[in-house]
Amino acid sequence: MRDTSSLHKRIYAILKTFIHGATEQELTSDFKYFAGYDIPFENYGFTSLKDFMATAPNLYQIKYDAEGSLLYIAKSDGQFSLVENIVNRELCKDYHKRSQYWPSERAITETETNPIEEIEQLEEQQSQLSLIPDDSTVANIKKMGQVDVFTVLREMKNFRETFTYADLGHYIHPYEMQIRCYTTFQTQFPASILHIETPSLFSLFPRSYDNERCSMAQTLFESVAHMDPVFMNDIYCGKLYAVVCREMLCRCGLHACNASTSCYRGLCLGKSEGSKVLFRLIDFGCIVTVDISFVRQLPVEFESMMALSIDCKLDGLGVSTDDGKWTDGAINYVKDALRDKLFNAIVKQQYFAESDLGFLLPFMSVVLKSDDDSLEINSNLVAKGFASIL
Repeated sequence: MRDTSSLHKRIYAILKTFIHGATEQELTSDFKYFAGYDIPFENYGFTSLKDFMATAPNLYQIKYDAEGSLLYIAKSDGQFSLVENIVNRELCKDYHKRSQYWPSERAITETETNPIEEIEQLEEQQSQLSLIPDDSTVANIKKMGQVDVFTVLREMKNFRETFTYADLGHYIHPYEMQIRCYTTFQTQFPASILHIETPSLFSLFPRSYDNERCSMAQTLFESVAHMDPVFMNDIYCGKLYAVVCREMLCRCGLHACNASTSCYRGLCLGKSEGSKVLFRLIDFGCIVTVDISFVRQLPVEFESMMALSIDCKLDGLGVSTDDGKWTDGAINYVKDALRDKLFNAIVKQQYFAESDLGFLLPFMSVVLKSDDDSLEINSNLVAKGFASIL
């Protein structure tokens, strides 16, 4: 029989997002969102998903709920789950507080969540945390504090296997962690738009990430400052690198970071003539061209951290020209309308899709409402008249 471990890992990664288990329809639907294809259990000689899942009792529990529906539940994967939970908590707790948000299991909604429910959830999680023994892995990591979260990531990698999704034919690591973190955005969160590629593709810039973003830039600079430079034959499209880019701060209107001591994670998109390389800065959403002398290999502890910008698509907004390209006028109109506004973002759907640059990346379909309620951006743009000029 063919090795089923790779498929089991993918299913398990999806199933872990369902805290109380998932029905077969929920599991297969989410798997198709993320992977882009149905669960191929028939390829391994099985006639049903249940029979396939039963071959990995160490990963899943299969049972029936009170209504008689079949549920698949991901079992705890030991120490890594503990380490991963505290890493995500240390990374996220500050901006969750500033956003008046705490992760919940409720379905995505366009309305504000009940603040009483949020407080109760926070108290429950804090109560659970207090039960952790002092000598546990989680307690030891928690004592490190947020300053040493990068050290924690090194330990975290010892408890996990990296999913590269090689069979998709695209490089999407480290986005598997990014997707799991995005599933926590189940209520409104404040954000601005930092980078706009086209009217249907842009990058959200959660305001609550500002401190984390600047801290990473400075910490990364300290890690690579004494590294040897890389050469053009060391550069590969689809790979992450450490990029020093002094123009980026001015271009993006950021002032909190020190440009002389900042370094950013860049996803290589291509090489230009001479010594120039095109990068997408995954924590800022923007695209920059830098000289090879300002590029270094990315330290391994930074590879699995989630991106601090969010790639979004506006579904239903199509190109009206025959050549399938947006006009400069349309792009400029959208930039003028959206730039320098603070939005409340509401997540509608998460999925993998191909970007306008040809990369398969995780996207979120969102509704954006400006904080002064003067503008709402959603997939109904044409009906609302916003796209009439386009």
